[in-house]
Amino acid sequence: MSAQEPAQIYRHRFTGEKPDPSPLALAEEPPPWRKFADKPLNATKRKIEARLMDADQAARGRNYLADSEEAKLVNAALVLRRPLLITGQAGIGKTTLAYSVAWQLGLGNVLRWGITSRSTLKESLYHYDALARLHDASLRKEGVNDAKLDFGDYFTLGPLGTALLPTGAPGYLPRVLLIDEIDKSDADLPSDLLHVLEEGSFTIPEVARLPATQKGAAVRVNSDDKATKVDIPVNGHICCDDFPFIIMTSNGDRDFPPAFLRRCLQLSIPWERRAAQLDEIIKQHLGVSSKDDPTITELLRLFNEKRAESDATLAIDQLLNAIFLARSGAGVSPLEHQGIKEAIFKSLSESPQAPTV
Repeated sequence: MSAQEPAQIYRHRFTGEKPDPSPLALAEEPPPWRKFADKPLNATKRKIEARLMDADQAARGRNYLADSEEAKLVNAALVLRRPLLITGQAGIGKTTLAYSVAWQLGLGNVLRWGITSRSTLKESLYHYDALARLHDASLRKEGVNDAKLDFGDYFTLGPLGTALLPTGAPGYLPRVLLIDEIDKSDADLPSDLLHVLEEGSFTIPEVARLPATQKGAAVRVNSDDKATKVDIPVNGHICCDDFPFIIMTSNGDRDFPPAFLRRCLQLSIPWERRAAQLDEIIKQHLGVSSKDDPTITELLRLFNEKRAESDATLAIDQLLNAIFLARSGAGVSPLEHQGIKEAIFKSLSESPQAPTV
């Protein structure tokens, strides 16, 4: 970084070989209206250790190429402790940005909540398997099972509930939560999220109602992070000390309530921005440039030609798949087989054709 360049937290041209959480010190102090729980500041300015990340998630984040506009919005969201709502066509890289931020800043595995029309706020916060507990209690009463019934064994925090767990450690090291395709949700879900996103906390009634004899100093439950056990307060109230970095993706299929949008920063990724990066993206993933291989040049031409068709939608990974096939030497090049070319470059907005009989 040159002396003239402003300091950045997340960098769109990051060349490090390993994660670097140190720039998070630039956002250590939150805005007064986004401070949720007291935590010790990193007064000694000790080095913050990066969290471990699964190899597949790390590879996904390491290979992402953000541009300067994306990096600026990410950094604004980190400083302001606000969710980032990203809109763009399918396959343009919206979800991968979450993995890129998590890897570069050493924030650990991304917690993911995939949205469907049946998704509810409660499922993202916690799940209590009361039926399983009742069944095990019945077996124990009958003498079939004498194992101790621990309430926490039947209780699992969801991705949002896990992301809101306090870290208790000095310095700023939030969890990363991906809320994928929120535009697929029921109409009420964005409004249901408002309170949790604004307060950075939620209460679990089932824990609050537990008899004191079953609570102890804390209640140990499963988390969404590979079923890791965590302690939660006996009053059932969970409040973050580092508001999580939340990315919500949308394909632009619906509008959201103004009250919901007010609580988010919005980033739109137009296709034209990605089109200018295609050669860099190919080199990042496959280690070769179109300037060095006429096969890639031709596949790029076919890809852009297909995208130029009316209402055609293609994802970047379709182009990467085509290039990989052509270079594989397995006799399945899209340039040599019409059926493979049509299958690889099939528009995502095109309905599958019914088989002929």
